Amino acid sequence: MPERRLAALDSFRCIADRCPANCCTAPWNISIDDATLEKWRALDDATVREGLLGAIDEAPCRVTGHSYSMHRDAAGRCVQLAANGLCTIHDRFGPELLPEVCRQFPRSRIDGYGEVLQTGSLACPEMARLVLFENVDAPAFRRSGSGAASMLPTLGQVQVSEYLAQLLDQVMANERTALSVELAYLSQVLGEMAQAAASGALSESFFEHRLRGCKQALYDLNLQAKRGKLRPTAELGGAFWAAAYKLAPDLLQAQGNEGAEAGALLAAMKQATVTGPGRAAARMALHERVLAVRQGLRPAIQRFDKALRRYVEVEFAFLGFPRRPFADNYIASFLHAALSFAVVQLFLWLRALNADGLEQSDVVDAVYMTERRLGHSLNILDAAEDNADLLHVERYYGCWSEVF
Repeated sequence: MPERRLAALDSFRCIADRCPANCCTAPWNISIDDATLEKWRALDDATVREGLLGAIDEAPCRVTGHSYSMHRDAAGRCVQLAANGLCTIHDRFGPELLPEVCRQFPRSRIDGYGEVLQTGSLACPEMARLVLFENVDAPAFRRSGSGAASMLPTLGQVQVSEYLAQLLDQVMANERTALSVELAYLSQVLGEMAQAAASGALSESFFEHRLRGCKQALYDLNLQAKRGKLRPTAELGGAFWAAAYKLAPDLLQAQGNEGAEAGALLAAMKQATVTGPGRAAARMALHERVLAVRQGLRPAIQRFDKALRRYVEVEFAFLGFPRRPFADNYIASFLHAALSFAVVQLFLWLRALNADGLEQSDVVDAVYMTERRLGHSLNILDAAEDNADLLHVERYYGCWSEVF
């Protein structure tokens, strides 16, 4: 089986008590796998055994499927986290008695269709820093092994993933095209794929045609974007940015509104989420403000184009797009990644408006804080359940062109 390995894994070392955002304090369930639970139950020392088992909750995790999680204190910290910022289980017993998720984080293995992915979570500040700003001229992933996914006799899940992976590689390798346009193109292809599958017309020729025409299609879309012809309608654009804001309003509000422009953007986003007869006008007003902010901050954001491109590449892999999409839904996995990008964009805009510029640390903060909020949860998929239109990503392709 071919393997793709994130290069940053080689140099990653947990910085433990020096970490600005300890993973033991993040807003996610620290689930306990069955093997670890059995180890704890089999311990001979009754005091140790009861101490471990007494600090867990029966709280099923929707992401991992495990039934138990570590108990948290009133501040949301894992109760095994000591005042010095270190884990008491690891300190006393070493890594052997840690839950699997604690032993592995931020490392992640995905047994994808046709390829194994060894990747990492950008919810870890140190992993985010390494991915975004270390060895940026080298490929983010290294490949080894070989496979024959395209030799399958029928167009099954493995072969679809293989075709999409080849297409994604072509898109991400085309650095002459704006990253925002590449996202728009991918959403367009996924929409077409969904329509072809629904009508029974999804075939090898569908993908081969797009692989052959990828470069020209990106060129044409990029030209449309430069001429201002790739934009969504004002109401649709405002609805998109309002949906992104609703995913993490407290995180975005926390970036402050010291500057008049930052305050106005936050107020416009909040207003656009309110239901009622004035919602359409509020959405259009939000989109107009977003365009103005994006234009004004474009030079500040473009300084970090290479870092953001790597973020997009690694985030797609971490969320299993396209090798192992959640619930085998390629569009849902793409939506999860793309809306995370939109939240990062909003975060960076607010930071820049409040601080009159951006630094590398701001980009790292935007990525890991967004991933802590969204990367290990099903919040985005829940939002799609509440608003099924979000899954029609092809309708929003003009909106993706405004991200980054």
